[in-house]
Amino acid sequence: MTPPPALLLPLPRPVHRPWGGAQAATLFGYAEGASSLAVEPPHGEWWLLSARQDCVSELVDGRPLTSALDDDASDLLGRPLPPAWRCRFPLLVKVLDTARSLSLQVHPDDAAVPGEGKTESWYILRAAPGARLFAGLRNGVAAEELLRRAASREDPAPLLVEFTPEAGDVFHIPAGLVHALGAGIVAIEIQQNSDTTYRIFDWIEKRNLHHQAALSAIDPLLRAGAPRPRRLQDDPFVRELLVQCAHYTIERLRFSAEIELSTDGSRFHLLLPLDGDLEIERDGATARVRAGRAALIPAAAAVSTVRWTEPPTAGAELLRVVPERP
Repeated sequence: MTPPPALLLPLPRPVHRPWGGAQAATLFGYAEGASSLAVEPPHGEWWLLSARQDCVSELVDGRPLTSALDDDASDLLGRPLPPAWRCRFPLLVKVLDTARSLSLQVHPDDAAVPGEGKTESWYILRAAPGARLFAGLRNGVAAEELLRRAASREDPAPLLVEFTPEAGDVFHIPAGLVHALGAGIVAIEIQQNSDTTYRIFDWIEKRNLHHQAALSAIDPLLRAGAPRPRRLQDDPFVRELLVQCAHYTIERLRFSAEIELSTDGSRFHLLLPLDGDLEIERDGATARVRAGRAALIPAAAAVSTVRWTEPPTAGAELLRVVPERP
């Protein structure tokens, strides 16, 4: 009998960004046990799970993620394996750490740029007092008006919907929605596997802008999604639905005693502990997942026993992300 595929435990991979901060590295101890790749700071992003050829995650066993996926694609990702997943791993997961404001930007959808459509969601981990983010145009504002203002180097903020985020908030950013994260925020970003961004305005630096491409990508009727968590389950653990879209579902789990989570063979699961280290037992093997890191639970049908390694703090949280089959 073929042994079941093991859990995949990627190492956090630092990515240089000019707006990056140092909060995430301190919060999650990324300097210890991170990817061996040396990257010049500031580290604005820590890629927790990536199969992109230009930034592949390294697993704790030393293999690149892509190698593991090639070996056990169906058992790891889901049976029957969707043809789209064979060509493009469906998700990319990051931690964002903003010491300065990001650019105002928009992402295309798959219809416009096949294989590079980007819908994303932010889960706020930390937000400094007065931190802000933008998501969407104000009612009555046309994309052309936004781009005219940006081209003349006028602050576009008055044309945008502004939010003051707090830890635990969720924001859903579909492709076509204008958006920007402000300074002083640490957030988990769960997204389609894409790295295509059209910059509209940069508050900090005069980087290249992409107004023509942005104009074709912006959907001025889209509104920011700031969904309220919906309670799905209270016992034996609290389970809340945060985001459900065409590409993935995000749930938040809260528990103290050990719990059991199962996969049915059709889709893999990602577990992201936020407040402490996890121990995951599956098929007779046990693995430890540190806070602020990701674990890929193979799709092959099985039950995983999940517990905190130390008594959890009140409200200790775990995010579970499940891709939607195309």
